[in-house]
Amino acid sequence: MYFSGNDRHTANGEWHTGLAVAASPTGPFRVQDNIEGNYLNGGTTVWQGHLWHVVENNPVQGTDVHSELSISSDGIHWHHQASLPGFTTKGITYRGADFFLEPEGTRLGVYMLAVPSAGGIGRSLAFASFSNGHWSGFHIILNIKSVASLHWASADLGEPATFYAGDTHNLLFVGLAQHKLTRSIGLARESTTGWIVCSNVPATSNTARWGPASSIDPSPLIVDSRLYLYYGATRTAGLAANLGGSISVRIFAQP
Repeated sequence: MYFSGNDRHTANGEWHTGLAVAASPTGPFRVQDNIEGNYLNGGTTVWQGHLWHVVENNPVQGTDVHSELSISSDGIHWHHQASLPGFTTKGITYRGADFFLEPEGTRLGVYMLAVPSAGGIGRSLAFASFSNGHWSGFHIILNIKSVASLHWASADLGEPATFYAGDTHNLLFVGLAQHKLTRSIGLARESTTGWIVCSNVPATSNTARWGPASSIDPSPLIVDSRLYLYYGATRTAGLAANLGGSISVRIFAQP
């Protein structure tokens, strides 16, 4: 399990990545002290016999910082494979963030938060493919306008993650309620016409005693007939760092 840690009690924070391992999906996890490399902010996956990850170097709004797709044979030492370009659609150029990787045969699917150059909240989720050293197929998959009626997600979207339940392709995402600065995890499913949000209420409730303010950063793992949903539970509402977060797991039976 790769996890992010912040060592400063400020809203901006100073982020680094840790690595923990366990023999069971429910732990206990043992933190490793020999990880090397940059701050990682994207789902890790196995594809073509290697580990793949998107590296994000603490991007600052207004700077020309490009994320990179990296590769590893041991999960500790990472090497540059390709830069992520600015993706342009309908005259707007977006930078990706909050990445999640999904192998699909000869291509690597990359889900992301679409960050416009102007910055700010009110952002949508997008997808692009990587294959043979080239990026293609960038498009918006869940527009912020499509969730305008959801009070818990109408202000901003982020942190997409996908999994299959039988033949159904599911998308976890995080929505922001702007007036409270609380975040919740929602669920959508893919249809022939695109992604459809499954419910008017979040998929998980923010009721954990160690993190009652927000649920963030969902990461699904399928083992046998169970879905293990790892996510961050925060004690404080907000948009950035110093939220008093803990890593949690919820277990669901698969149909």
